[in-house]
This record gives sequence, C-alpha cells and structure tokens, in this order.
Amino acid sequence: MGRAPLTLLALLFLSIYTASAINVTVSCSSTEDYYFEGEYILFTVNITPKSGEAKSLCNLDYEVYTSLDSAGIISEIESVDGELILHPTPEDVYTSNSGTTLKFFLPEIGGVDRITVKVFGHVPDVSDRIKNITLILIRVDTERLFEKNITVVNTQKFYKDIKNFETEACTKEDREKLDEALVYYNDGEYWKAERKIAEVEKSIAECRFQERTKALENMHDSLEDELSNVRKDLTRIEVKLELKKDLLENYDKIKAQYVNLTAEYDTLDKALDDVAELIDKGRLEDAEEKLDWIEDAMTSLKTNVTSLLIQIEMKEEDTGKDVWLWLILAGCAIVLSGVGIYLLRIRRRDVW
Repeated sequence: MGRAPLTLLALLFLSIYTASAINVTVSCSSTEDYYFEGEYILFTVNITPKSGEAKSLCNLDYEVYTSLDSAGIISEIESVDGELILHPTPEDVYTSNSGTTLKFFLPEIGGVDRITVKVFGHVPDVSDRIKNITLILIRVDTERLFEKNITVVNTQKFYKDIKNFETEACTKEDREKLDEALVYYNDGEYWKAERKIAEVEKSIAECRFQERTKALENMHDSLEDELSNVRKDLTRIEVKLELKKDLLENYDKIKAQYVNLTAEYDTLDKALDDVAELIDKGRLEDAEEKLDWIEDAMTSLKTNVTSLLIQIEMKEEDTGKDVWLWLILAGCAIVLSGVGIYLLRIRRRDVW
C-alpha cells in the first residue's frame, strides 16, 4: 500500500468549531486508512481563529491527548504581534499514563494568529484484530475542539483467528465466510474481513452456547433421576419405620435421621428447580455452579440414605434372630420338661 510522506502537510480542511466565543477553523495533515504496530507518525493540527476573533482563544485551558507509544506533544502559539509561545513548559502538566497528555493555560496575549499542535510517536500494539485509537484529542476549557482517530490492524491476530475459527466453525456457511474473510485480509481490506470474522465469531459463540446448554440440561436430568431413586429409598425407610416402630430400640434416633435426610432431599429438589430456571434464562455460569454443588450434595445424601436403610435392615435381622432364639429356648424347655416327666415315671415304677 502506497503511503504519502507524513511529513508533508496536506492541511486538509476538516471542520469549523463554534462554542461560546470560540470561532475557529481546524486543518490537519492527512492520514492513511490503516496503521500497524510500531509505525512512526508525525501529525499536525492548525487552529486558526476566524477574522476578528483573535482574542477568543486567550484566557483558556488547553488539553491535548494522544494514545501513541513513546509519544511527544508540542504546541506552538503565534500571537498577532509575531510572538511565538511554546508548550510544554515547566509550569504545564505533561503526563504519560495510558497515553500522553499536555495541559496548559493560554493567558491574555493580545490575540492569537494561529495555534499549531504536533503529536508524534509510534503506533501501539492492539489486542483486537482491528481497532480505532485516538491519534489526537484537543479540548479547550473541557469542550472537545478536535479529535482524530486512526485504525490499527493486528495482522497476527487476524490470521490466527481465521485459522482457529476454521476448526471451530459449526456450519458450512461459517467456513465459507472465513474463506471470504481470508481473501479480504490478503487484499488489505481489513474492515470487510473483520465484519465477516465477527459474523462467524458470533455464530460459533451461539453454537457453543447451545452445546453447553444441552450439556447442562443433561446433567440436570441425570441428577433428577438420581434424586428420584433417593426418594424411593426414603419411602422404603418411612414404611419400615412405621411397621417396626415398636420393635426398634433406637426408633427415635433413626426417625430423627430420616427427618433430616428428607429435609436434605427437599433442598436438592428445590435446587434442581432453580437450575432449570437458570438454564431457561441463559444464566449458564450460575446453573453450572449450582449443579456442581448439587452433585456433591447428592453423593453425600445417597451415602447417608443407604447407610440408614442398611442400619434398619440389620435391626430387623437382629429382631428376627431374637424371636427364633426365644422359640428355640422355649422348645428346649418343653423337651426338657418332657424328659423330666418321663424319668419321674420310671423312678415311680422302680419304687413300686
């Protein structure tokens, strides 16, 4: 791409600004369509008061800002008397923090013939594929007098994103758009390439969102099935407690455990309803976080319910063993009693 020497001032007419008593004409040097990291720029702005308004630029605060790297700002003020005033001076505010800023005050000097502002520096790196940055911004008494932006292209990210999205594209249409974007990129038509890539990026994001939504819905349904099985075990415990109420020595303790586990079940049941609502609203981060919590809590609940069920069944077996033991002992007593009666009869026969 051919680039006109930036040191040659085209002094293109841009705008006429009228605010309060200020009535000026602003002209500046030309700029290119696109810039790239590290390029050096020298940019000049001329501010000229309208005829008869020479004093309108006096007794005002000026602020000049540029986002160029390693930048410098110089302001030259030519008075109607031929005096040349330069800024920055030791009394001015001159800072470099997220760009470079020059602030100065122009006192009454009898009138201003012209103000020339020069900014120079290197084009900064941008993290986006393409981005507009502030080349120069001039404020007078906090009012915006002039602003010029330039477009910076990050060619590495451009190409990298095109190649990465080729593997992530969900549809044939997306892949076709990426082919078009690559053609625009190679031809240096970066804004056209950016629009195509942005369309694909949005499509991929929607595709990923749908996939993630489906995955969370499946996880929700799976946990709901697990909770349904827990409900069945809790129902078994409830029935057994009712039937064996008079046989279980620690019935009250077991009943209290059952009540607590039922409360945990109700909490998880309500949480799953909340997750379904979050998914419907598209709040997938919140839904995933809650599902992770439910999954951990479900594991604990299932373990405790199974443990209580086993505990009750063991108590039932112990109770059954006690009944058989008493039956055996009773049978033995009957047998021994019969033997005793038989021996007594034999003894009586012997006596007789």
